[in-house]
Amino acid sequence: VAPADIVKGVEYEEGRYVLLTPEEITAAYPKTMQTIEIEAFIDADEIPLVYLERPYYTAPLKRGEKVYALLREALRKSNKVGVAKVVIQTKQHLAVLTPCGPALILNLLRWGGEIRSFEQLNLPSLDTKALGIKDAEMTMALQLIDDMTQKWKADNFRNSFADEIHRLIEAKAHAGDITEVVKVER
Repeated sequence: VAPADIVKGVEYEEGRYVLLTPEEITAAYPKTMQTIEIEAFIDADEIPLVYLERPYYTAPLKRGEKVYALLREALRKSNKVGVAKVVIQTKQHLAVLTPCGPALILNLLRWGGEIRSFEQLNLPSLDTKALGIKDAEMTMALQLIDDMTQKWKADNFRNSFADEIHRLIEAKAHAGDITEVVKVER
């Protein structure tokens, strides 16, 4: 197929397509680059964790330290986060800008239509009495949580599978269980 015969389109109805020219596609690309456009501020605990997708550190550019610090501290003191749109490469993302220590973290969010509503799931009621949960059971559960509570330190949590694979590789290599692979000439 010749490149001139290749077109881009979207199936609009079964067997019928709307064709888009390269110029139309280019015109539809998001316009902003290297900027974070804050759309709104919301309470920090309002975004369900299920929407968080991928975090990025942000840093000020070209003498922007004062504005960066002002936004970071204002968000921290107000217990708010900024809901923003950002373009990464050529794709527009919804994101949340959150203060974290000395940094502002830009965490990409999933769009609203990408998350299935939990109402579709068969979940237990929020009414603990109706579920038959006794006060003593709740006290015991809270005590267990309290006993296991610690300060967050990322290094305390490791990928045990990766660690085990690395140990296995080291043990096999130390025992001489290494295979040489001969490259085949083309």
